[in-house]
Amino acid sequence: MTNTSAPIWTPVRKLFSFLVIFFISVTLFVTAPDVALAQGASPFEVGDLVFYEGNNCTQDIVFTYDSEKASDDNCQTSGTACYGDNDEARSLLITGFAKPGTRVKVYDSPSADTTDDYAIIDILPDLPPEGACVGTFEQSVIRPGYRISYVRKDGLDGKVSHVTVQP
Repeated sequence: MTNTSAPIWTPVRKLFSFLVIFFISVTLFVTAPDVALAQGASPFEVGDLVFYEGNNCTQDIVFTYDSEKASDDNCQTSGTACYGDNDEARSLLITGFAKPGTRVKVYDSPSADTTDDYAIIDILPDLPPEGACVGTFEQSVIRPGYRISYVRKDGLDGKVSHVTVQP
């Protein structure tokens, strides 16, 4: 038996992700307008994987990705979702509608070379409805909703230069 309701959930997930980012942006604008007006990701570039400039999902949203679309982006190459924000991301908000089973890889190296720092984040089926914040890429832990494995050389937070998303 085929699940015919699955295609309906994709637009609902997109709308929910947009609303989450919109409300975060409005809240930030009200509480810290100088930060909200800084250059960052457009709220119209909606994704359910939201990368932040600060640790613990704080400061500016630097870029977003969709957990249902494969990506392999060098952040120094124009036309990629992370272009213009090379060496900015320090944390990741996995919204509650992100697709379980998705693997996100972040690399210090623009070419995704594994001789430098990198982290592999797997979205788990127990992702809470409110989502989960990967507060730092420099850890290897299992938390509700995700598992992260970090390979250290000289630090990864604020040095992300390549992002891969594998749905």
